[in-house]
This record gives sequence, structure tokens and C-alpha cells, in this order.
Amino acid sequence: MLPVLNSALLSGLPPDASVLDVGCGGGHLLLQSAEAHPSMRLTGVDLDRSQVARAKSRSQHLKRRLDVAVASALELPYEEAVFYAVVSIASIKHWPDPAGGMREILRVLRPGGRLYVVEVFAECTIEDVSAFLSTLPVPRWLQPVVAPQMRKLLQTGWTFQAAEALARELGIVDATVERPEGPPAIALSGAKPR
Repeated sequence: MLPVLNSALLSGLPPDASVLDVGCGGGHLLLQSAEAHPSMRLTGVDLDRSQVARAKSRSQHLKRRLDVAVASALELPYEEAVFYAVVSIASIKHWPDPAGGMREILRVLRPGGRLYVVEVFAECTIEDVSAFLSTLPVPRWLQPVVAPQMRKLLQTGWTFQAAEALARELGIVDATVERPEGPPAIALSGAKPR
């Protein structure tokens, strides 16, 4: 799992900051974040009802700090400017309108609020994929079979040019597009204008 809610993202946020995970799936990141940051208020949304049910089941003991709901990235069910940070991991490729989803993220962010969006890297090499597979519990003999299939799947992801263009189009402040350590992915980080 990506260490998304790390000190770089969280520095300067109040200890009880509200953070939204768009495309939270089964809630793994939310639970990991709740353990690492016990005073934060965490919220997740996902379109898949079964994933939301799984996340709710896993997080029953955290009800006061963690909320999960069925919702679209294109129509987030929150008021404007309520979250200190918004993250989205491997979700944007599923949105029918990525720019529209990013506008929604900016809408619910407080002025100066931070965003961190990670998506698979469409231009990764087979070597990138093989290196990542070697860190997973995939038998060594199966990796050469899995790598080309995984590489084909990753081609649905982002390019540096697409992520940078989206950041410029939306006026994201201090936008950075980089390869995070680990998986073949691209991370777009920045802030909502004040």
C-alpha cells in the first residue's frame, strides 16, 4: 500500500483535520490512516456498494472518526471547502470525466487544502512492472507470465503530460507530478488556491 497520508502531506494540518479518500474501495487506506493519525476525521466515498459495505464493516470500531458512503467522484455529497486534504488512489482512470472529478475535489477542499491523486503509470516499462511484482507475494516462476498482462492493464492509466495538463487547467497551486516509490504509478500533489 502507498504511504499516502505521510508527514509531507499532513505537515501543517490540524491534528483533527478532516480528510477525504475518493475511490476508497474497501477502506484499506482509511484504516491505515486512522491507526497512524488517531485524531483525524476520515471520510471515504466509492461507487461500488459492496466495497463501501466492506469498508464500513472493517471500520465499525472507528465510527466517530471514520465515515464511508456510496458516492461518485463527479458529485461528492459534501459542502464546499470542508476538507483539509483529499486523496484518491488508482481511481481517476474509472471516472468518466477526470477533470470534472478533480473540480469536485477542489470544490470540497478548503482554500489551501492539499490533494494527492495517484494513478497507474501508462508509460511504465516491463522492467518497472517486473520490479514491482518482485515486491509482491507472486511466485517468481509466475512473474514473467503476469508482467505483460499487468503492463497491458497499466496502459489505461496516466501519463506525465496528462497529469501536468490537468493540474495547469485546474490551477492547482504548487502542483507536482512524480513517480512515487514502489508501484508503477504517477502522483499529482498540490493545493487549492487560497
